[in-house]
Amino acid sequence: IPPASTTEEMVRSALARLVEEGNLKAHDRVVVMAGTPGKPEGSNFIEIDTVKHILEDYRKK
Repeated sequence: IPPASTTEEMVRSALARLVEEGNLKAHDRVVVMAGTPGKPEGSNFIEIDTVKHILEDYRKK
């Protein structure tokens, strides 16, 4: 996936690619975790939802 400038872009691109490749379906549940680049403390973002709902939410923004 191409580099993203926001967390939403990164998540949307990654999930869309996984759906396109047949690795995920719209109603699959996923856990998305991320952290701030360059910070060793770990994750500071977590989202648990269905693929369809996440992609729909990010398209509205």
